[in-house]
Amino acid sequence: MKTDIKTESKTKNKMYDQIERCRLDLKNDPSNPALHIRLGDLYMKWHLDIYNACQYIDEAITEYQLAMESLIDSHEIYYKIGVAFYHKGDLDKALNYLTMALEKKNNYYDAYYMIAETFVKKAHFTDAFDAADAAVKCSRFGSSSAHYLLYKLYDASSFKNPKTKFKANWEKFISVILAPFDKTAVANIFEALSYQTGLI
Repeated sequence: MKTDIKTESKTKNKMYDQIERCRLDLKNDPSNPALHIRLGDLYMKWHLDIYNACQYIDEAITEYQLAMESLIDSHEIYYKIGVAFYHKGDLDKALNYLTMALEKKNNYYDAYYMIAETFVKKAHFTDAFDAADAAVKCSRFGSSSAHYLLYKLYDASSFKNPKTKFKANWEKFISVILAPFDKTAVANIFEALSYQTGLI
């Protein structure tokens, strides 16, 4: 079942309205960091929308950086900028900001996980292993995504060593068990199911 065109158009209009409202609010309060973050999040969401042909990643980064002027010690804002650069494909800048997020909060699961994903994209698999392992240690029960990433890393090299295949299967098993406690894993599962059922 394909997405209804009217529903898709309604969703786009709603997103556009939210962005325009946020821009209007910023005209009245241009130094409000919460509004800049909100607008940055909306740009990111719109950028990642599979139906949207436009690119809004630079706008998102700009809004996050404006928020950072007031939130210089916020680990979350560095993380958001790092994720934005990751989606832009500027992996070195992504790593730089994600590392700064860890300097502000050294047990930040999301930052370690995104660092691992970034290292995978750079084909630095040993570093990806280390970052994913650090993510697991930061969030024992909420670490399904990190375990699944470890599964993929082990599975990719399992042809070299039968023991590695066992490790891969174990990480996959743990990722399934912990999935309900990991918001990223739940979102990924929902998205995958939506594609399979034709909801999106």
